[in-house]
Amino acid sequence: MFWLSVSFAGCCASSWCLPKVLLELKEPTDAKRALAFFHWSAQRKKFEHGNWSYCITIHILVQARLLTDARALLESVLKKNAGSHLRFSVVDSLLSSYKITVSTPFVFDLLVQAYAKLRMFEIAFDVCRYLEEHGFSSSLISFNTLIHVVQKSYQVPLVWKIYEHLIQNRTYPNEVTIRTMISALCKEGHLQKYVDILDRIHGVHCKEGRIAEAHCLMKEMEDLGLKPYSECFDLLIEGCAKAGKLEESLMNCEKMLERRLVPSCWAFNDMVGKLSENGNVEQANAMLTILLDKGFLPDEITYSHLIEGYGKKGEFHEVVKLYYEIENRSLSPGLLVYMSMIRSLCLSGKVEEAEKYLRIMKERSLAPTACIYETLIASHSKKGDRTRALHLQHEMFSLGLKPSCS
Repeated sequence: MFWLSVSFAGCCASSWCLPKVLLELKEPTDAKRALAFFHWSAQRKKFEHGNWSYCITIHILVQARLLTDARALLESVLKKNAGSHLRFSVVDSLLSSYKITVSTPFVFDLLVQAYAKLRMFEIAFDVCRYLEEHGFSSSLISFNTLIHVVQKSYQVPLVWKIYEHLIQNRTYPNEVTIRTMISALCKEGHLQKYVDILDRIHGVHCKEGRIAEAHCLMKEMEDLGLKPYSECFDLLIEGCAKAGKLEESLMNCEKMLERRLVPSCWAFNDMVGKLSENGNVEQANAMLTILLDKGFLPDEITYSHLIEGYGKKGEFHEVVKLYYEIENRSLSPGLLVYMSMIRSLCLSGKVEEAEKYLRIMKERSLAPTACIYETLIASHSKKGDRTRALHLQHEMFSLGLKPSCS
């Protein structure tokens, strides 16, 4: 500490000098010395740490994983700035010193958690949104901490506000989040109403195709101050699709997008399947294109439905295009996709092209089914190529496969 004392004494005890010394100690191996110097300098007469020196030290401590010390300094600087007219003074100092300390985004999670611990709820939530504007997203742990503390303080409207923000930003809740939200519903006295409404939407109305009544129940939820989230829309998308109300299913999908939500894969797949069956594969593909831009992750069932839809229309170019889209998205095509590809290409009269995908399957160690062989055999027979049909039949039997495809 002697050389640091000399260094500090050699310049005036001012706000510009201390950070300069601290930055010489920004490496994780020097973090404890930086903290010792921070505390030593605080004992100097007529000297008081500003936000800048606090934040540089906090960054250094977080980088070195000295989290207990970092949390203590964060709480100290937040208390010091409580009531300041400069609402974002601490977070601005952390952002300004982020690059020069070669810091980590985790420091901002600790900041939000420190605000939560000090029960400074409103500013904590404001800081979360402010950080997002500057390219830093809070972790689910930080949101859970904030929701938990706010809920314990009986500020239920703020709990829902934070939860809505979390969902809209596609930070998906876990069990901890759900437990906290259930507790908030209990405090509001709305838990049983919410459960009953969801049960009625799923268990009765959507299942029986009573879609209009399900929409009324969604309105009832909103009247209770309970905003419908993804699961409610998913049930309506699925219910409308199964009831053959495809325009309504698409409309519910669009409503989700307006609320910055995306449907679950299972609900979307139900809609895509029905649209493709009914000759509206273009609509299904157009909606998928929109959803992909919103972060939606399709699976092989999604693509299988689309491939089958284009296959029924004989649009083999679209079928092949979808296969390459799967490959480009680094999704590994499974048996379902290859079955759809081969069946669709055969329907389009492209049996030689279909056989190409049989070869790709084998190269990728995917075992073809009897149904795949029978589709190819039937297509070759239809074209009059009996020799190739018999060859494939022999190959199928040699693999121990028995006729099964109807």
